Amino acid sequence: MREAGADQYTFHIEATEIPGELCRKIREAGMTVGIGIKPNTPVDVVEEFIEEADMVLIMTVEPGFGGKMDKIHQSKRSCEIVIFQAKSSCPT
Repeated sequence: MREAGADQYTFHIEATEIPGELCRKIREAGMTVGIGIKPNTPVDVVEEFIEEADMVLIMTVEPGFGGKMDKIHQSKRSCEIVIFQAKSSCPT
């Protein structure tokens, strides 16, 4: 992916059994790490990987359904929420 120009890779925590290893592999490939979680997934599932992630994306709708998403960026050093941004995609 990096060779194709990607500088960030975001994966769903629900899609892997080895999120910590995946975070390390993404970083070793020279990309920043994003972790996405579905709306019904408890936020504490991602808590142990906060230090390894550059961004946590909390979706407000299940994948495959239209709607809006909330992006919560976590500061790696302080683990404080620094930006909250909600985007809405509505058909025209």
